[in-house]
Amino acid sequence: MGPKINTKKMLDPKVFEKALKIIKSKPKKPKEKLWSRLAQRYDIAINTYDVVGCAKAINELKIYFDGTIKNAKKKPTYLSNEALFLKAVRQIAQLMTYHEGFKEKNKHWDSATKILTILKIDAKVLDFRTHGHIFSEWPKPTMN
Repeated sequence: MGPKINTKKMLDPKVFEKALKIIKSKPKKPKEKLWSRLAQRYDIAINTYDVVGCAKAINELKIYFDGTIKNAKKKPTYLSNEALFLKAVRQIAQLMTYHEGFKEKNKHWDSATKILTILKIDAKVLDFRTHGHIFSEWPKPTMN
């Protein structure tokens, strides 16, 4: 039996607004001391579509990609943090697409880009070659 998904919370506009507020807020320091416990919390939030949990993951991990942490790529957990960050962004982007009234999957890319813009993170700092599988079922954006 897989993880329990609360679709009622996932589709609730108030919960989604709370998540956006968390994403936009100043980064919080995680309470866990061990990285494995932290990663486990993020993974559970992502796999259960926990909107607020994904927002907290984005909030706590964004410091690796927005220039706050110098030489972040040299940290031993960088690749794992990047994967968790992108998975959380993916979940929130899909919900953003839903809440903005777009039902097409090709709008998910626009939503993911919006989230990165809100966070002031340039997509070029993220390694989509390594983590492309996270977005693999989304149609590729058309280039003008």
